Amino acid sequence: MVTKITKRVLDTAKLTNKAYEIWDAEVKGFHVIVTPSGRKTFYFRYYDANRKNQRIKIGVFGNITCDIAREISKSFAGDLAKGIDPKKIKEDSKSQAKEAISFSHFFEKFTKNYRLIHHKSSTIKVDDYIIKLHIFPFFGDRNLNEINSKDIMEFKESLKHIPVTYNKGFAVIHKAFELSELWGYRPKNSNPCRGVQKYPEQKRERFLKIEELKRLEEILQDEEFLQLKSAYVLGAIRMLMYTGCRMSLTLKWEYIPR
Repeated sequence: MVTKITKRVLDTAKLTNKAYEIWDAEVKGFHVIVTPSGRKTFYFRYYDANRKNQRIKIGVFGNITCDIAREISKSFAGDLAKGIDPKKIKEDSKSQAKEAISFSHFFEKFTKNYRLIHHKSSTIKVDDYIIKLHIFPFFGDRNLNEINSKDIMEFKESLKHIPVTYNKGFAVIHKAFELSELWGYRPKNSNPCRGVQKYPEQKRERFLKIEELKRLEEILQDEEFLQLKSAYVLGAIRMLMYTGCRMSLTLKWEYIPR
């Protein structure tokens, strides 16, 4: 069976008397084996340099999501394209995990193999500031495998005066620890962020000052004179400026005086 592997596909996969495979239509080699007991395991299959058929186990559906399993398969496919055997990389990762590795050392790998690939440059810029100012000073030199939930709670407590910053930083380290399990650097189900909550955030409302309104109007006039923007766009911006309308409101023609 060949289809895009999704949660819905696996949730509705029929059980048979024999194990069978579901192959992903997007990533070559990425597939799932469904056993008669209902266990669904992600794998990546490929041919090595000696043209031998190799298969790497990624994880069990339920422990990891389809999207994460697909991302890992894509990284394996990328290694193959560079002439690197992904099975050897995985074995090397396991051997490295047996040795002490610091949080900062692992985070370099996390940044190279995940953040720089999946995050926007603007997101990376904001996160880098938090990482440098708060995360590395707190976790940097610690052994990755020795960090526990108590440490995460202490990190949370240290940033209680800037809850939004903590929430952003927490999201980053949560993902880092999640991938440290998948890449073999920490035992399965050992993410110390699991169960720790973010701080509640209050929505902030800010109004432009008179000087800011004047400056914005000057920019709009320049745009209008140079015909850089549609008159409709400029008009919509002015309406929002001077009426306080919000996107969540439904404007009707009868509300507009003529």
